[in-house]
This record gives sequence, C-alpha cells and structure tokens, in this order.
Amino acid sequence: MDTVPDVLRAQLAAAAAAHTPYEELEQGIRGKVSGSLYRQALLLHSFRERARYDTEFHGSSMGLVDEQDYYNQMIEWLRQSLSLYPHQLSDVVAGRLRISPFDYYSSMLVEVIRSDSAYDSLPNWTAADCKRVIGVGRNEYINMMNEYRSKGWLAKQRRKTTVALLPTHPCTDEIQPEWRVCGVTVREDELLTLEDDIAHLVLHLAKQPNSSASISEIGIPAAKALYRLGLVWLDVPVSLQDRIRILPLHNFVMNKDCSGEDRYEMLLYELLVSHDQRSTAEQLAHILGAPRDMVQRAIALYLRLGFASKIDTSEEDNADKDDEDNPALPHPRRIGLLFDSQLPGILMMGNLSNALKAHAITLFEAGKLSDESMEPFLTELSQLPTNPEHADPDDASYLYACALRSALVTLRHNSACTTEGSDGGVDILRVDSLHALGELRKHRVLSHQYSILMSLSPLDPKVWPVATPSSVVHFGPVTAGMHEPWLKLWLYQQCGFGPMSWVYPRGTVLRRLPASLRNVPHCLMHPWGEHQSAHPTGVMLMQLNEALVDGPVAVTMTLADLAGGR
Repeated sequence: MDTVPDVLRAQLAAAAAAHTPYEELEQGIRGKVSGSLYRQALLLHSFRERARYDTEFHGSSMGLVDEQDYYNQMIEWLRQSLSLYPHQLSDVVAGRLRISPFDYYSSMLVEVIRSDSAYDSLPNWTAADCKRVIGVGRNEYINMMNEYRSKGWLAKQRRKTTVALLPTHPCTDEIQPEWRVCGVTVREDELLTLEDDIAHLVLHLAKQPNSSASISEIGIPAAKALYRLGLVWLDVPVSLQDRIRILPLHNFVMNKDCSGEDRYEMLLYELLVSHDQRSTAEQLAHILGAPRDMVQRAIALYLRLGFASKIDTSEEDNADKDDEDNPALPHPRRIGLLFDSQLPGILMMGNLSNALKAHAITLFEAGKLSDESMEPFLTELSQLPTNPEHADPDDASYLYACALRSALVTLRHNSACTTEGSDGGVDILRVDSLHALGELRKHRVLSHQYSILMSLSPLDPKVWPVATPSSVVHFGPVTAGMHEPWLKLWLYQQCGFGPMSWVYPRGTVLRRLPASLRNVPHCLMHPWGEHQSAHPTGVMLMQLNEALVDGPVAVTMTLADLAGGR
C-alpha cells in the first residue's frame, strides 16, 4: 500500500469504508489494483477503525476465517504504528487474547528503544496513555535509553536486555471506584497457582453478569491486586447523557500529533475544543457529526488519563434538569475570547509561575479554557504584581498576562457585556483549534455555545480570522489584511491623530533613524506579515535594516512617548 498513489489510495479507502466487494468496484479501479491488494486495503481500514471482527464480512470478503488471527494482526499493526491501545476492544484483546495495555505498551517501548528512537517519536495520546499504564514518561525513557546504550553489542541483540529495563507491573494509581473490573479468560491450571483470596475473587467475577463488577463493590485494593496480575481489564462506563468537565492537562505529553491519519485521535483533539459542560455526550456527537460510540470512547479515554471528570447531575439545580429534559429550550450562550498560539507561548516561556505554565499547556493542546474552569486560572493571574514598578515593563509575558486578566475580569458575568439568553460566562478559544474542526462543525460549535466572539489583539498575522455564523457577533478582524500596518495608518489619518509613523519599502538601507526618534527610548517596529514588537531605539537601526531585507516595515512612536509630548 505504500507504493500506491495518493489518489488511488483515497479511492480504495472510500470503497473499504463502504464495504464494497471487489467485484463491484469501478472498472477503472479494478484495472489498477488486484484482489489481494484490495483485501489489504479492507484490512487496513478495519485496523484503523478498530472494527470488530465480522464473520460474514471479514471471513468471506477478506479470507480471514480465524477471528484470533484478525485481532492478532490488528494489534501488531497498531503497535508498529505506535497507536493507542484499543480500549474499546478490551473484552476481546484483554479478555480473551490476554493482551493487556501493560503488555501492549511494554512491547511497543521495547521496539522503540531497540530502534534507538527518541521519545518524541511516540504520538501525544499514545505517550500519555503509556505513561499512565507503565509509568514511563520522558525522563524515565531517557534514563532507560542511556542505560541501554551503555550495554555491549551482544547484550543489545537480546530482547530480554531491553525488557529488563521496563517496569514489571502496571501502575494502579488511576483506578477509580466508579469504574468496573471485567474478568479475563483464566485456565484451570492457572487458577490453581493463585492465592486463595485472589482465586476467590476470580471465581466471584466469573459468576457475575458479563463477568464484571463495580470497583466500589469489590474494593479498590482487591481491584488493584487483580489488575496487577493481569486477571481483569478496566472498563470506564460512559452514557450518552453524561457530561464532563475538562481538567488542566498536567500529564499531557507534547510530542507530535497523528497528522490527520487517525480519525479517532483527531476526534480526541476536536472534542477538547468543542466540549461544553452543559452538553451531553449525545449532543456533542451531534455537533461534531461523529458516531456516538466514538464520542463515548473518547470521553472514556479522557477519564482514564485524568484529563476530565464527570459532572454529578445530582448536584445540578432544578432549572438545569428542566433544560436537560426539554431540548427545545434555548441553550445558554456566552462570550468566546479568541486567541492564537502566541498566548500559550508567552505564558509558557515568560518569567511566570509554574501553575500558569500548566494552564498554558491546556490552552495550547485543548484549545479551550471554559468559564467553569476559569477561577484557578484567574487566581494565578491575580498573583502577578498589579503595579508595573514591581515588574519589568518590557516583559511581554507580564504585559500580556495583565491585559488578559483585565479583559476576563471585565467581561465575565457583566450584564453590560451579555445578550439575552446568555449565562454571562467567558470561554477562551484557540483560533487554530477552531479551524481544525472544519467550517460546518466550527459553525455548529459557535452557534450552539456563543453569542459574542472577541479576538485578542494582536492575533498572529499568519492565522486566518474566524468566519462566524450570522447568529454570533464578532468583535475582531474579519480579514487577514486587518493585521497589516495599513489599517492603523488609515485610522490615524481618519482620526487626524496618532503616533508619528514611517513606512520603509523593502530593500531600503538606513544610515540613521529619523531625528524625531533619537530621544525616544523605545519605538514599535511592524514588518509586513509579522507581529509588531517594541525595540530600544539605541539598537533598532541594525534590526530595522535586517528586517528591510525581507520586506517593508512600519515604524511607529509608542503611545506613551506621544502622550509625554516627545
């Protein structure tokens, strides 16, 4: 399949998704691919979708009459692709085949280490789940890799040398009482080797419906003991009426994404930015146009990783329950504050608190911080000095954070900033994450959740502004051209007032700055297509000439200098 042209590969994928028999393919496609190659495409599609074995389809169409052979091939393909463990197939993979998440990720890490690959080769979600199951994160992996490299050539050829570097038991800290434990297939001779209390628990589970029980029923210590021995697999129940809140992504691993190749992993990112604590899993599936079971699986993974928690509906007031029971009632909408990747970058790289940097990771990866999660974020922002004399006035992270704090405090639950039917809340949204949803789903999310959108200024000039549905009012740039210096210069001219400004065409070589800038400590430099930035005038001449090599530049006196009469 690697040598198949992209257009033909897309046609095969579409036919595979529709389960089209080879004999019913278009003549042009059948002339280019053989029956065996098409069966390979069908098999690859089933693996990517983590599809369950279907006797009629997979057996007759693909010639895989053995169910176990099908699942073994799927696990091997997923492992080589460094994909997430198929938790939705745990009843077969872990229950019958006895391939637990711990076995799956251990085998994956062995191959990654032996191939001398960097930790960054693991995709984000795979690395996060691997860390949860095995306890191997970036630092642990680096230590293991250094120890492996210190071995002799002969020792490296033995697989057991690498296996010995890994933990011997899975982590159990993440187990929650509301989850369920499900028994695996245990042979009689294996049962005889178990301790009496463990054997009793295994037999007790076997007598339960579907060989499963709530962890709160058997107790967390018993569940952990069974899980460490690989005698159970964990089920995280999620109903279509469940609602979740996204927690700070403290344990998220920032390696690489799946580049759009895995539909399930793409949904994991899309659900982060489109989730709404007031919407159920079923409503989110409708908004995203995604299969309901896939949304349930995504939410279950969030719960496993500790990235989300369920909202206890028993704590909701009667009004919320009435809204939930009557879908005809209008959904309360709020203000959306749009930002680009510059905001989390500034918060992470600036001289700010570690807690703010943790929120920055959530803003970047989740692409959203909802109003319900805003208080801890505002608490951290409030720890910043409010008096500029106590901070570096040239520190962009400090200035940006102070401006953000002021905007949030002003807009949240302010009757002057809300519209009819609004709950007064403010969500922070990353523009790039919204664009990744596609136009249709982006419009559904915006029209369902927001009445007003406001863009933080300045947005990255390379980020295309958000086109909003007619039901949403947008205060911000409507075209990419509004990021250019021309708009500010036009406004200065129309108002008859503004800071002194100069525009230099590309290729200009300056030998001195204008006389008006010689006694000014700072001025603003705005290259076309780039961010505006402040520079000390004492060193700006060299920086300005360097920027003019690539394009035109606008130079503007700062408003502070203008107000000071300089």
